[in-house]
Amino acid sequence: MSSTPEEPKFPPEERPEDPEERNLLGIYDQRQEGLHMQRIKVHRGQLSPAQFKALAELAREHTPDYPLHVTTRQDIQLHGVKPGAVPSVQAAIKDAGLTTVGACGDSLRNVTTCPENGLQGGLPDVSQMADAMRQAGESLPFIRNMPRKFKMSVSCCTDFCAKPWINDLGLVARNDGTFRAIGAGSLGRRPATGIELYESIEPSEVVPLTVAALKFFNAEGNREKRYSARWRHVRERMGNHSFRERLDEEFKRELREGDWPAPDVPAVSNGLPLQAHLRLPLGDLEADTALELARSAQEAGGTIRLGFEHDVFVFAEEELHLGSNLRSLEGGPRIVACPGTTWCSRGLADSRRVERELREDWPEGLDLSLGFSGCPNNCAHAGVADIGVTGRIKELDGARTRCFRLWAGGGKGKTAELGRQLHAVVPQDEIVGAIVRVAQKYAPAGDGRFPRFVRQNEDGLIVAVEDEVSIPANGPAG
Repeated sequence: MSSTPEEPKFPPEERPEDPEERNLLGIYDQRQEGLHMQRIKVHRGQLSPAQFKALAELAREHTPDYPLHVTTRQDIQLHGVKPGAVPSVQAAIKDAGLTTVGACGDSLRNVTTCPENGLQGGLPDVSQMADAMRQAGESLPFIRNMPRKFKMSVSCCTDFCAKPWINDLGLVARNDGTFRAIGAGSLGRRPATGIELYESIEPSEVVPLTVAALKFFNAEGNREKRYSARWRHVRERMGNHSFRERLDEEFKRELREGDWPAPDVPAVSNGLPLQAHLRLPLGDLEADTALELARSAQEAGGTIRLGFEHDVFVFAEEELHLGSNLRSLEGGPRIVACPGTTWCSRGLADSRRVERELREDWPEGLDLSLGFSGCPNNCAHAGVADIGVTGRIKELDGARTRCFRLWAGGGKGKTAELGRQLHAVVPQDEIVGAIVRVAQKYAPAGDGRFPRFVRQNEDGLIVAVEDEVSIPANGPAG
């Protein structure tokens, strides 16, 4: 990637020709020829109503046939961007006080925090910490040319809301004012959750640890094989003990020699009430509906936060007045579905179709997290969802067939628990029936401990799924 500038020009005067430079500006080629997906970094998942309004107006002007799409890392994507519109789209994003730099590509991605961070009385506000981690990382000369992407999160409470176990570096606030450090986890084709790096570190040590981790990864990451290039692959190659030792060496060196800020972590004195929690089918919000939400949040003096499960939170002192179309988005199943074969050039199966069909058959009142990925890359966090699927193509009866691998019992990135494979090859037309069967087996228990239920009943669940599927569980090789 030597031809790519370390810090791409934002906004560009014209769409970059180099695909890697486009990626660093948050641009991926869409499945439809001649169109792009533009990802917008929303640092800490926090948007003012004015920023949300600006993005909705941007979508209405430049991508009128496509909705705003909320991601699993508190970002927003525009689909259907024409190449010639890239400079004006990015200029509008910059005018809104947002950026696209590092939204994609081999760089430091968005630093995520709990949606309620800074808004819940008595809890620490980790905003300055997340800012300092991002700023320190982006100051490093290699940050736009790393072996692979690097993801960080900060959880402001012990509920692990920001999913540290599937981040390269996840910090979790402890009740004593220190932070637990978890890291070297990632999903992808072969998911693996992280490990505890430090049981307890001081807030002043978080930024040095961040820099140490990035330097370690940049030095040791695999630059030849992209599917084994994440920081957790370094850990797997070294072994946990040697990995921790090497990180500790880098950490102690940074504490001795570095000059990094010690961010303030104040306790929130006056919280802000949650006025609405909207779950977006397919992660989509039409531009006009987004404008309505922005206006309502503005009138209530509120703030908008993006979640991790295709959801949007509005916190405000005043009551939020929403129309029936927005109120209808409150409640409903917790489903994350990637763009799949609808928009993504890597999609192998139609994950969005699965969500649409499942919504019609989902048992009412059953609160489980569902992740539907249209390829093995696990973008929808399928491997750690309560129930998740990853798309694949298999040859069945001599024909290339869209299929899914079925997982269940993950810890949602809040624990180290990975989902268990219940079936390796479920044809796309049969996957909804298989998912519903698993849910129905659990529904009588409904005790909120689904991962434990899966562990205790794994063999029976495999049999139940096999009854719904035309391919034996031990059928075509995995």
